[in-house]
Amino acid sequence: MLEIILIVGIFLFLGGIFLYLHIKKEKRIRNIIKTYNIIQVNHLSFEEWIVFSEININRKTHDLLTDEKTFELARRRCKEIYQQDLESGGISHNGVGDEFGELIDLGADEVSECLGKGYRSPHSFVEALLKSDKHRKAILSDKFDWCGIGLYIDYEINTYYWCVLLAGDND
Repeated sequence: MLEIILIVGIFLFLGGIFLYLHIKKEKRIRNIIKTYNIIQVNHLSFEEWIVFSEININRKTHDLLTDEKTFELARRRCKEIYQQDLESGGISHNGVGDEFGELIDLGADEVSECLGKGYRSPHSFVEALLKSDKHRKAILSDKFDWCGIGLYIDYEINTYYWCVLLAGDND
């Protein structure tokens, strides 16, 4: 009987920890929304919006803007890196030419991308970007004015593919 009580107690304890972490995450998101007066943009998924918001929170100069076309390009790039991963077993910056060309056609003088694979939450992806010197320098650079964020999920293997396309003009 004591073993059953102990097992039930352990499950209740673990459930409490899970609930606490979930509530803490939700409070953090609500605080971000409230503190920075952020309004969700219609063409972003919730996950993309969180990445977009967290990047802007970390920028010191000016917030990045967003537009539907740049998000569409980032989502397309996510599907490309997914295909690249299936074919070669990894992701790389190879093949980015089409998206960069379209950003230049939109008026960009400077373009860059940040890719990620396997990060299951927007926060973990942004955290990884900020820990990488090259990625942190790109997303915090004041030479970029707008961005697109893409997410593609392969539900069969439960793998997440992320892309941040950054663009800016010299004006």
